[in-house]
Amino acid sequence: MANWVQRMKLVVNSNIEVIISKFEKPEVMIEGILSESIDNLGKIDVDLTAAKGNLAVAKRKYKELGESVAAWEYTAERALMAGNEADAREALSRQEKEQNLLDAQKIAMDSCAQAVSVLEDSYNEVKGNIEIIRGKRDEIKAKSNAAEAVRSANKVSSKDYSSLMGKFDEMADKVDSKLAGELAMADFRRDTKDSSQDLKKKYSSPSVDNKLEAMKARLGQQ
Repeated sequence: MANWVQRMKLVVNSNIEVIISKFEKPEVMIEGILSESIDNLGKIDVDLTAAKGNLAVAKRKYKELGESVAAWEYTAERALMAGNEADAREALSRQEKEQNLLDAQKIAMDSCAQAVSVLEDSYNEVKGNIEIIRGKRDEIKAKSNAAEAVRSANKVSSKDYSSLMGKFDEMADKVDSKLAGELAMADFRRDTKDSSQDLKKKYSSPSVDNKLEAMKARLGQQ
């Protein structure tokens, strides 16, 4: 129990950074403390219920003894008023014994009340600490998940991502080279077609035909 109390107070009184740096697996450690604290809270609750029951019994017995003391005193007064001193003495003797029992019962009742008070304080403290531990557990889990995400991202960006981008660049260069070749071929074909069309147009024009006929006439080829 003592070790559990020390560990529980360590978690409750330490900040998250100290817990994370102090323990290799803080989320596992704090989960164990939380589970143990909940179990012990249940045990304290059982003890508290029993103590409250003992206190109720002690109070009832104390009340009964008090009534008995008062009753013997009343009996002694009535006996004395009736002139029966012997009965009055006996009643007072009985009252004295009951008074002693009443005094002892008062001590027992006070002890029961003190036990209830201590257990209630302990119960409330542990219950409050459990809520604090739960909050720190959730915070540690969130930070642990965030750290894991950053670690994974750094791993991809420093290794896999750079390698992948290199492959993308290589593929892009090949595509650019192929595209440039196709564009050059298209330009060549267009230029060739245009030249043929220009030559055909040039030599099929009326002025050219006329000149050709005149040239044939001079050369006697008609």
